[in-house]
Formats: sequence, structure tokens, C-alpha cells
Amino acid sequence: HLRYGALIGVALILLALFLLREQIQNLNELGYLGVFLANLAGSASIVLPIPGLAVVGLAGGLWNPIIVGLAGGLGMTLGESTGYALGYGGQGLVNQRLNLRFVERWMRRAGGPIIFVGSLIPNPFFDIIGVIAGSQRYPLHLFLLWAFPGKAIKAIGVAFVGAFGLEQVLRFFGLA
Repeated sequence: HLRYGALIGVALILLALFLLREQIQNLNELGYLGVFLANLAGSASIVLPIPGLAVVGLAGGLWNPIIVGLAGGLGMTLGESTGYALGYGGQGLVNQRLNLRFVERWMRRAGGPIIFVGSLIPNPFFDIIGVIAGSQRYPLHLFLLWAFPGKAIKAIGVAFVGAFGLEQVLRFFGLA
């Protein structure tokens, strides 16, 4: 009955995020820990819009962008475990609603690269990847290990944009 526990855990996390939404917006006062917590909350909230990457961009302009990116990436990665838990707990429902045989084969053959690329791209659909990974029983430790590098690279990039401005970053890469 681990599935029911996972679903209850997700519901409690979402309730806590809703109740603490104003405090979450003030986390930048905590420095790197605030960046971590804001991104943990932003990625853990499947429905509620909490702009974790915006915090990373702002903090990148204030502090070391590499540490900001790593803190934000770690928070995002751990926060994604709620989507994973939702899929794990709702496996029967997910599998009944969707024909996931092709996805199951995908996850077995290339689950890690799919998770990495999905975590690297700024998109709201990574929660779906987490739900599918959980429903297919992709090992959680591998899910987190593949997600962290992508989330960290993305967050470090956003932190550098915050630190140097978009125009400077584009000029560095020869795009402006």
C-alpha cells in the first residue's frame, strides 16, 4: 500500500505549498538555501505556479551563479520526486487511462537520456516524464541521477543570464 502512501504524501506536499505560498516567495532572503527551497517548492508543486527559475535568475545577479545554479538544480531535482511519487502511487490509474506500452519500452531502452533531455529543457512537461517514470517503476535513484545534471545545467545557465544579462551571454556565444 505504498501507492496510497505516495498519493497521500503528494497531496500533503501540495497542501503545504498552497498554505505557505507567501513565505515561499520571500525565500530569497535565505541566500543559497532560499534558492534551493524556492526551486524545491516550484518543482514539487505540480499545479501551483511557483517561479523557481525566476528566483535563480535574480539570485544569479546577486551571488555566485554556479552555486546558485547548483542549489536551484538540486531543489528542482528533489522537487520532481512528487511527480514521480504521483505516478508510482497512481500506476493503475495512469496505465488504465493511457496505453503506455510504447512508453514502457522507451523508458527501458532510453529512460536516462529521456529524463536528462527533458530536465535540461525549460518546459512545464517534465512533470509528465516524472509521472510516467514513477508509473513504470523506473528506479527513483536513477530518475534523480539523470534529472540532476539537466536541471543543474539549466539553472546555471539562467543564473549566468541573471548575473551578466541576456545580451552579454548572447554576445559570449557569438549570437549578438
